[in-house]
Amino acid sequence: MASTFTNTEASTFTEARARAVMVKIFVDFTAMKNAGLISAARADNWHEVLLFGLYQEAIEMFQVAFTSPAGQQWALDYQIKDDGSVATDQRPGGNNYAVFPQGTSVCLTVRMRQKARGRQKVLDFMKQHGWGMEGTILTGDAYVDRQYSQNGYGVTRTKVGEWK
Repeated sequence: MASTFTNTEASTFTEARARAVMVKIFVDFTAMKNAGLISAARADNWHEVLLFGLYQEAIEMFQVAFTSPAGQQWALDYQIKDDGSVATDQRPGGNNYAVFPQGTSVCLTVRMRQKARGRQKVLDFMKQHGWGMEGTILTGDAYVDRQYSQNGYGVTRTKVGEWK
């Protein structure tokens, strides 16, 4: 008796879907800018580099990590899903960054897909835009906060650490 098994994996990625999801993420970046945590130039740089990485289907996830002057850390994880598993599309926002302690620092770290076809292109693009390669991902207690989706392509935003 012969058995045959098939495993098919389809991606829901399109550039239009990635753009639609990035618009919502950029709302988060804009709120950080409005609270004085990052500059407009930094928000634009993050948006440009991340969108390029999404277009290359090379980003697995990215994290915006916050560190207070006292050393407390917390973060937002953005997990990219191109398998149709994110069907919910929620409004962006929901965080009051203005209550973060003055002097809170913010950094963005990207985790790349190891076998992505455009991985090297994205790494080169990051270097051209002043990005380093020494980032680490903050871990800890986490819970899903929001989901942004466009026709099955989406992002799950998770809060990591103790949020204000």
